[in-house]
Amino acid sequence: MAEAQDASTEEPIALGWYVAALAVFVVAGYYLKTWLLNWIIGPLFLLIVLYLLPTWFGRLRRFGRRQ
Repeated sequence: MAEAQDASTEEPIALGWYVAALAVFVVAGYYLKTWLLNWIIGPLFLLIVLYLLPTWFGRLRRFGRRQ
């Protein structure tokens, strides 16, 4: 039962990451059209913002709870 509660508390956080990534991508893409929107940097930006940053923040948060 605890696992179901943990999953439900993670959903708003994940949605927040998606909304923040979209907002940053659109605003940055408006100003940095050639650099941000090329076929390599665009997907890397989304990978970093939607996968790597939440993973690192989750690890830091769990590390802080242990101490």
